[in-house]
Amino acid sequence: MLNSLKFFSAGSACSAVKRLFYELIIFVFCCFMAVGFPGTASCADERPAWTLHPAKLAIGQVGLFSISGVPATPPKAGAFLGRPVYFHAGSGRLTALLPVDISTPPRKYPLTIEYEHIHHGTKKVITIQVEVHPYEFPVEELTLPEKMVTFPEEILKRIQDEKEAVDAVFEKTSASLLWNGGFVKPVEGDIVGLFGSRRILNGEERSRHLGVDIRGKEGTPIRCANSGRVALVGDFYLLGSTVILDHGQGVFTIYCHLSKTAVKEGQQVAKGELVGEVGATGRATGPHLHWGAVICGTRVDPLSLIEATTMIAEMRN
Repeated sequence: MLNSLKFFSAGSACSAVKRLFYELIIFVFCCFMAVGFPGTASCADERPAWTLHPAKLAIGQVGLFSISGVPATPPKAGAFLGRPVYFHAGSGRLTALLPVDISTPPRKYPLTIEYEHIHHGTKKVITIQVEVHPYEFPVEELTLPEKMVTFPEEILKRIQDEKEAVDAVFEKTSASLLWNGGFVKPVEGDIVGLFGSRRILNGEERSRHLGVDIRGKEGTPIRCANSGRVALVGDFYLLGSTVILDHGQGVFTIYCHLSKTAVKEGQQVAKGELVGEVGATGRATGPHLHWGAVICGTRVDPLSLIEATTMIAEMRN
């Protein structure tokens, strides 16, 4: 009987030790879960809060993406529609511009965000599905002199060479952020030509209109839409006298048909500084400014760039 009691007491002590051991393991596991295991996502990583403006991002637009709850400094890498995405920190959130090409088929596309965890330095990836919506662009029918529509071979070659020269400018952008605050219209005046409009010239559909036309009298001052660096000053057959500004991290604005330019390539410019004057050079039926925007190689409606960057400025204030 005594031996049985001794065995029972020893067995109870062993069970108690095992129970304490298991409880200790569970306690340590819960502590690690609270901090986050290296290489795994914590709750904050798995369920970040994000917004998109406009809520229905359409082709040809640039949207403002904002995300909070990411324990990181600005990510080193992001991608959307095969293009890089640049993030900026402010007011406890990360923001980025998401440009959508006009030819993008409407559906959902992954936005990937790569970053290093601010506490333990492990690399993490967040993938968010962003829906791209269709948009019905207007149709503009114009009647022009035939020489402004049909070109001989030598002129076609010049036009192609000039297009390649302009496109090459967008491949070389400043790695630094040069713009500050919201973009602004470079000249006061009515919008007389919309971005993305299908242009039918002399009864035949031609390429899309990849900018906005702003009415202005000959010689009206044109101002920088934001601060940056002058990437190109040139005279082109279709675009006329043109200035392209590099605002850094893939953002460019384009100013065409100028009667006079007031800047030089490589020059640093501030928002509101004089770029040139309204004119009708190149293929133009009258004085106006053709104003365009390119973000990471994607041409977008510059009016949507104004809206997105103005919202960023408001978030930071």
